[in-house]
Amino acid sequence: MGFSCIKDNEVVYSFQLSTDEWINLKSEQKNHALSMPCCGEKAILKTSALGTQFFAHKTKSESCPASTNGESREHQFAKYLVSKTLFEMGWHVETEKVGHTPDGQEWVADIYAERGKAKMAVEIQWSPQSYIETAKRQEIYRQSGVRCVWLLRDSKASNCNALTSDYMYRTQDLPVFTLVKNKDNSMRVHNIYVIDETGTNLNSKFNAITLELTDFIRELFSKNFTFLPRQSVNERYLSLELIKDTCWKCHKETVSVGRVNYKQYVYGLLSDDVRMSNKTIREIPQEHIDIINQFFQPVYNFAKLKNRFSKTENGTYMANSCSHCDALMGKFFEENMYYEYEKTNTQTLFNPAVQSLNESVMDVGEWILNPNNPNLKYENDEFNGFRDRKIEVGTNNEQRIHNSEFQHDYDTGVTIRSMSRNDVHHFLKRMTSLGGLFPSY
Repeated sequence: MGFSCIKDNEVVYSFQLSTDEWINLKSEQKNHALSMPCCGEKAILKTSALGTQFFAHKTKSESCPASTNGESREHQFAKYLVSKTLFEMGWHVETEKVGHTPDGQEWVADIYAERGKAKMAVEIQWSPQSYIETAKRQEIYRQSGVRCVWLLRDSKASNCNALTSDYMYRTQDLPVFTLVKNKDNSMRVHNIYVIDETGTNLNSKFNAITLELTDFIRELFSKNFTFLPRQSVNERYLSLELIKDTCWKCHKETVSVGRVNYKQYVYGLLSDDVRMSNKTIREIPQEHIDIINQFFQPVYNFAKLKNRFSKTENGTYMANSCSHCDALMGKFFEENMYYEYEKTNTQTLFNPAVQSLNESVMDVGEWILNPNNPNLKYENDEFNGFRDRKIEVGTNNEQRIHNSEFQHDYDTGVTIRSMSRNDVHHFLKRMTSLGGLFPSY
């Protein structure tokens, strides 16, 4: 079973023929020399119950593995739809394309497409495949100069989401989506998002959608997808919670730094870094203390933070002081009586010197559709809600850390478009790692 045959010494692809052309060739096949490219045996034309046009061996041969191809009819149908759509879009398409890396490693692509400088592969994985195996195969494609996108079948159609476990941590280097066959035999692609500019939080700003497989391929190969990283690892923001107190020594009202909060843009929304918020001044690095003294202290008129000796503690620690008499404002009141004080929040400061104390965040994100086709129809995906995923590399993360072994740089040649007039627009202007799927062509 395959999509190509040799017809009168020329290669013919089934997806290149219209329904009428296929019927005509079927009725006239006795007048042509049709053979399978894999072994030269006679070929016949068939159409599956799902509508897939394919060539098959007239007689099964044990000496030709291709004559007993174990691909399911759903797998073949999806390959047929993708190949036919790409051909109609003007791409040069081959199925079961064999290629090699510079050092001789072989790969076989379900669908291989070329146009100009672009070399693309589409892999449809209808049977289970581990994340590590997918990443290894992606690396082989990368070494061959081929950009590959993966469509993974979901094992439970009720979930409509095959991207679980390590697959849920999506990166730009390994584009993965979920492919589901519905009861009406239509193929739909999940794990796609569009941005709602009116949304005020992660769940409302990002709407999960599904696309029919052919629409997905058209949008994907028209450069209408953008990878939106979860956050910019090079940008951190800082704000303070200040408390008003009365100095125990001079009895004048003074201001102290009660808490230090770190923020970051998460998918375009300025949010608290939950692992770095609500810190006391003794829990942050000295360089962050220096930033607070340089930028916040002159504006909010508290005493500069510095190490002070405490007789009570019989030791030195980072502390607030009275802005009038310089008396030590002990950490006991700051730590134990904090919630009893009147507090105020400062403005948020951006400074590239403020880095997260947690350096284990990987470059993960989501694929966003930028629809420029007014006739494009998509459905909301109630099973595929947007989730704010937090990545921590720890002792139980052997497979997940595998991501870092497959980091690649692609010359995408994609024009970056702003996707929101407010927070997302601001975020995208700062992003340097943002890009689409394709190399230039």
